[in-house]
Amino acid sequence: MQDESIKSVSSRPVYPPVEININAAYHLFITEPSASSKVGNLLQQTAAKTHQLIESDNIEELKLQLTELIGTLPLATSVYLAGRETYMWQVYAVLAELGFIKEQIEMLTPTDNSRTVFCCHCYTQTHQVAAAPFECEGCGLPLTVTDHFSKRLGSYFGFQVNAEAKDELPAAEAF
Repeated sequence: MQDESIKSVSSRPVYPPVEININAAYHLFITEPSASSKVGNLLQQTAAKTHQLIESDNIEELKLQLTELIGTLPLATSVYLAGRETYMWQVYAVLAELGFIKEQIEMLTPTDNSRTVFCCHCYTQTHQVAAAPFECEGCGLPLTVTDHFSKRLGSYFGFQVNAEAKDELPAAEAF
């Protein structure tokens, strides 16, 4: 049985409804191709304002594109992200590296419930985890996933489930 104090630890991100920043001089929408429809309403709200939509599922190419684009953007730029939670936090890290601050970045509700999990044993990140327990891609241990989220890593923390009774694994539960 899991300790109740561990269960109560939660730093899971909250994704409130996104509204267009009316004070922004420029609106940049970044989405995975499968999530571009999620920003349709927001794009309509910026129709009379300067905006751009970037659809990309390749983080490295997106980073190069944003590096070239950043010199042309006004300081009063708002960025809106749509896609899987993993994708949005990877893009968030790129934007932070390029000098954007958290107040400039809005994230829409993720398109699915999958998570990126950071293994507290081998320090491997496993992407697209849909249920727990699951097998860590790095060390192969069966991991349970907490609601503790690291914004720096863009990951939830996972640790070995039933370390003393390795053969007694609970049934997998979807997030």
